[in-house]
Amino acid sequence: MTNKFPYLAVEKYLARPYHWVLTPEDNGVHGEILEFPGCYADGVNLPECLHNLYEAAYAWLGASIEAGHGVPNPVDFIFIGKDLAFIGKDLGSGDDA
Repeated sequence: MTNKFPYLAVEKYLARPYHWVLTPEDNGVHGEILEFPGCYADGVNLPECLHNLYEAAYAWLGASIEAGHGVPNPVDFIFIGKDLAFIGKDLGSGDDA
């Protein structure tokens, strides 16, 4: 019998709000997930890049869990160049009160 763990848990992690960064390039689109070091993918267009990045993330998560390294949590903020961009569930809700 084949043990499907950790891949059953991977879908749970992929539903979390990780930061998927997609960058247009001369020869297509480059993508990465900021919280997953080394998790990159490319594609000739946006749908292909997203598909490839999903597959890369799936493999990255499975390998990390299987090796006992755990999975990083999504971050609430990221640094972009010299600026600090706050990204979180409580920001941008539209409530001024």
